[in-house]
Amino acid sequence: IYNNKPILILLTMSFLVYLAGYSYIGMLPYITVQIYEVGSAITGLLLMGVGIGAVLPTIIFSKSGIPNKRIGICLSLVCTGILSVLFSLSPLIIQSIPMAFTLIVLIGFSNSIYVIAVMSAIQMYVDDKFRARIVGVFVLSFSFMSLGSLWVGFLGGLIDSVFSLEKVGVLVALSFGGFVLFTVGILVYLFSDSVKKISLFYYKFLRSSGVVFVLILYIIFVL
Repeated sequence: IYNNKPILILLTMSFLVYLAGYSYIGMLPYITVQIYEVGSAITGLLLMGVGIGAVLPTIIFSKSGIPNKRIGICLSLVCTGILSVLFSLSPLIIQSIPMAFTLIVLIGFSNSIYVIAVMSAIQMYVDDKFRARIVGVFVLSFSFMSLGSLWVGFLGGLIDSVFSLEKVGVLVALSFGGFVLFTVGILVYLFSDSVKKISLFYYKFLRSSGVVFVLILYIIFVL
C-alpha cells in the first residue's frame, strides 16, 4: 500500500470520508426528533433518502463508469462538504422536511460517487496479488461511520455546554465535518500529484448528475 501513492491517499481519504461525511446518518434520529420535532415516520423517510441517493450513481455509471477518478473523487468531496454544511445549518434558518430530504438524497449521491470511484481505482490500479488486501483495508474504513457519530455527538455537546446553547452544537459539529471534506477535496485536487495519475474525466458525468439532481427536485417540490 505504501509504495502505491495514489491508492494510499485514496484509502487515507476513505477513513476521513466515513468519519466526517457519513456522521450525519447516525445523528439523523436526534436531528429529526430534537430539531425538526417529528416522529419515526419522518425519520425513516429521511433515512430512505440516504439509500435513494446512494443507489442512483450505481445505476447511472453502471455502464460508463467514472473515467476520471481524480475529478470524480475530489468533486464528490467538495459537493459532500457543501451539502453537509447546508443540511446541518439550514434548520437554523428554516425547518423544511422536503429540503432536508432533498439534501440528504444529494449527500448520499455524492458520497456514493466517491465509493464507486475508489473501488474502480482499486480494481484498475492495484496488482492482482494485492487487490484483496487493499479492498479489505478500504472496507475497514466503513466502521468509521459509527465513530463519526461519536465525535459529532461529543463535540456538539461540548459546544452547547461551553456557549450555553441548546440543540445547536450537533449542527455546528456536522457543518465542521462538511467544511473539512470541502477543504480536503480542494487541496487534493490542486496539490496531490499522485492522485493526478488516476485517469481522465469526461463531461457525461456532469450531464448525468445534473439530470438526476433536476429530476429529484422536480419530484420533491412539484409532484
